[in-house]
Amino acid sequence: MRSAELFNAGQVADFRHFSARRRQAFRDAANRALHMPEGEWPIQRRRTGTRPTPEMLRRTEELRQRRDRTTAELGLDPSFVASRSALETLACDPTAAETLLVPWQRQLLDLAN
Repeated sequence: MRSAELFNAGQVADFRHFSARRRQAFRDAANRALHMPEGEWPIQRRRTGTRPTPEMLRRTEELRQRRDRTTAELGLDPSFVASRSALETLACDPTAAETLLVPWQRQLLDLAN
């Protein structure tokens, strides 16, 4: 029987590859969890991210192409100027450039004020 199936049946799995100390600590923790009232179970938080809109994807791609073109001319690694996540953030919120990038990065991406 798999570990998850054992837990579901109210039993604690025995992981033989654990040291004796870890195995006992695991059993103790699992037993506490199995006997915990449902009201005390941890709450799984929902993700709060948003799906990118077609406009955000277009803007991200535009920024990526601009970054790649500039870095190719200068012989720089593109991620040195702006990471993918930075480009995605900027596509969602162009005002983030002030806090996300230093002046020379904004200038290379043609985002300087």
